[in-house]
Amino acid sequence: PPLPPHVVAPGAAPPGSAGGEAVPVLPADAGPPPPPRDPHLLCVLGQVEQAEGHPREARAAYDRALELDPRLVAAWAGRAELAHERGDHEGALADLGRALDVEESAELLFNRSVVFRAAGLPDRARRDLLRAADLAPGDEDVGRALAEV
Repeated sequence: PPLPPHVVAPGAAPPGSAGGEAVPVLPADAGPPPPPRDPHLLCVLGQVEQAEGHPREARAAYDRALELDPRLVAAWAGRAELAHERGDHEGALADLGRALDVEESAELLFNRSVVFRAAGLPDRARRDLLRAADLAPGDEDVGRALAEV
């Protein structure tokens, strides 16, 4: 029986032709691939969905990544950014708090200070910025933000 037709990667030469070897991707009738099971890959998928303007799909990818690895800081930070973008300060602060429970970093503290300021909590923003300055002395963004609080 003949082999099922395959999709060939863009720019690849068909099998047996001059110019290189074709890269079969999926059989044409295979349907969509299964969702990834790697939390880091799911987090990247969330970042791509977020960048493409698909917040629901991004949130679903981040949630799945966190089900597989609840210590994945980038997924907590991605969820926090989504919450902040829709004005959900409480959700953003909760997710950034979870990220900071795993790993304290100047970047996460800076991001949380932005949310604190948006939520009308400048004293808490200043506290995070002071700690961020301790962790990343000389960071110009932290310095500017401290001057504004």
